Amino acid sequence: MKKWLKFTPILVLFCLFHFGAFGQYKGQFRGISAYEYDFGSKLTGFNFAGEYFPAHYLSFSPSYTIFFPGDGKTLELGLNGRYYLTEKMKQWYGTLGYGSLTRIEELDGNRKTVSHFANIGIGGMIKFNDVLGINPEISQQIGQQNNLVFRLGVVYFIN
Repeated sequence: MKKWLKFTPILVLFCLFHFGAFGQYKGQFRGISAYEYDFGSKLTGFNFAGEYFPAHYLSFSPSYTIFFPGDGKTLELGLNGRYYLTEKMKQWYGTLGYGSLTRIEELDGNRKTVSHFANIGIGGMIKFNDVLGINPEISQQIGQQNNLVFRLGVVYFIN
């Protein structure tokens, strides 16, 4: 059973991009790769996300973050909704969602901790052209994780 858990993030990303390709015809779809810094735990990592618009100004953005602690492994899954306030070259939004952080500390006998929290934040999509842009975002995690998180990413506008 634990072998399948290792492949779950890969399967989620595959499904995200597979279904996203079909979503291009219904609404806008974006791919995002970002650097993430967690001020509370002082962890840095890489974030991979997709964004799909089922309605005008409203999007759904699942994400997967791999952090690089000094010992063990740390992974975060996020499911966020975004509401866009503008739609030109600078697109500003508010975000609200759910997150789950799993940390395995190998130096402490493979101790595993799982934290659940709500995400509340603001961000933007700043277009360079019709294909590329940057995505700054700052959010507060509320719940078992009470951390401030900064994310800076490159966004690929698929359609």
